Amino acid sequence: VLDRDGEPVWDFTDGLERFHTKVLFQASANNTVIGEEFQRLQMPAFPNAELVIIGDSGHDHPWTQPEATLRPIFDYLDELDL
Repeated sequence: VLDRDGEPVWDFTDGLERFHTKVLFQASANNTVIGEEFQRLQMPAFPNAELVIIGDSGHDHPWTQPEATLRPIFDYLDELDL
């Protein structure tokens, strides 16, 4: 799609309202760049979204809080009907 000036407009959310599989978002409690606020801004694009906050962590939560990071992911994958 092009705007009035002929520049491309990228909308990666088009059609997401039809995607009903649960989407898991994670945010680290102490990350102010891509943390809870940012993830909550993305969540409305998906009809079925869940947010898990990883406590006592920053941007590197997969390394500093591996169990707290991976457990919700494993639980999410177990829920999916694949």
